[in-house]
Amino acid sequence: MEWENISEYLKTFNWLILLLLSLISFCVMNERFTLGIILGGMMSIANFRLLQKNIRKGFLFNKVINGNVLKINRAGIIFKFYLRLTVLGILIYFLITRQVVNPIGLTIGLSIIVMSIICLGINLIRKRSSGEAV
Repeated sequence: MEWENISEYLKTFNWLILLLLSLISFCVMNERFTLGIILGGMMSIANFRLLQKNIRKGFLFNKVINGNVLKINRAGIIFKFYLRLTVLGILIYFLITRQVVNPIGLTIGLSIIVMSIICLGINLIRKRSSGEAV
């Protein structure tokens, strides 16, 4: 399975799982719990997308444009990673301490990427065991 297919699968499943969990939570739980799932899911999806973008930049080889070699600033990529992680931590801190969201709902929302990756793994195992082309 090529990276583009895996990436599209994860993008689709991230949003489907967020939608499904939000709808279930809306019907069964209170609004703080549902808001925790929605905000946690959106933060984790955004963080995953930015991480993916930064990793792609980090693994690019040096580019040659008009005879000039452009080197990738790996320190800048690492700085962006830690900046993003810090901002995410501050957001989570304020959402929980100001009691905007339920911490358990937020944790479930933040776990959406993990759920998508598990679904991807199960799907790949199912395809391999049934003999489908991966």
